[in-house]
Amino acid sequence: MYKKAAVAVVLMASLSIDALGQDGLGASNRENQKTHSDNYLGQELPGLVPELFAPGIVSTGLHEHSAVLITPDGNDLFFTVADGAQHVILHIPKDKSGWLKPRVAPFSGQYKDDRPFFGPHGKRVYYSSRRPRSAGADAESRGGIWYVERKGSGWGEPKFEPALTALNIATPGFAANGNLYFCSAERGGQGREDLFVAKWENGAYAKPKSLGNSVNSESMEAWPYIAPDEGYIIFTSFGRSEGDGLYISVRDDEGRWTKARYLGPDVNISGTERFAWVSHDGKYLLFNRQWERHGASSSIPLTLEDLHNRSASPQNGLGDVYWVNTQILEKFKR
Repeated sequence: MYKKAAVAVVLMASLSIDALGQDGLGASNRENQKTHSDNYLGQELPGLVPELFAPGIVSTGLHEHSAVLITPDGNDLFFTVADGAQHVILHIPKDKSGWLKPRVAPFSGQYKDDRPFFGPHGKRVYYSSRRPRSAGADAESRGGIWYVERKGSGWGEPKFEPALTALNIATPGFAANGNLYFCSAERGGQGREDLFVAKWENGAYAKPKSLGNSVNSESMEAWPYIAPDEGYIIFTSFGRSEGDGLYISVRDDEGRWTKARYLGPDVNISGTERFAWVSHDGKYLLFNRQWERHGASSSIPLTLEDLHNRSASPQNGLGDVYWVNTQILEKFKR
């Protein structure tokens, strides 16, 4: 069983101290407000070509296992790091002095916690966890859905969410009206995993329905991001003839899902693109990518120092977070 302190030591050893500064993210990262934004850790804003998000701070030599979530007020950022079988949710808070250093989220670090997602209004952080559901019990063999709520300037204690757990769902996301979109391999869909929606009606979730064959296929569809107004959905598919990676489907004027379109080689470089999330201001698409920068072999024999350097930097074959301006999506919405 992992402890928070051990995970935090591994995390901080991988971060660029120059990028963070002594107490936080340093004024040097917040220069030139025309191209940088303090709402995004002071990072230079991306254009129409995906770029690493916060290299040395979020995208590191560790295995980032999600995109990032930033609260609507811009004061908290969450993402997942995997260390073997253990998955830990990390938290970067902001106070009056600016963004602070990444740390293990106060509700994570002991059990396998993964893939945080926001409630409909961004005041709850939901996540999958194997945390025991009763005091003194062992960790669960299968994850349930838990959440924490905003409490003053921090976050409250984890609470189990039986209604969502009972739906037996994976990687869900909420629309603004409370409708829940998710992937499932256990509902008799068209492929290995399909996408479904459980509508929020009369204070409860209605029976989940497939999004249909415009979205689903005989291949795998997973990890959906649903726009707050349900105008479009972005998801990952593996096995389609167009290629692996991110796809988008848009609702037409009659509320039907249009045929899903592949986001193409500008986004889907490695075919492992997944965990899409769009910032609350609608300007940036963030996602996770596993991509081996160095290739399967080296032109010269590697030294032990070379191996340490490769494992300490992003794009080392493990997951990293990327982002791109959502203008890149407009041509797919027509």
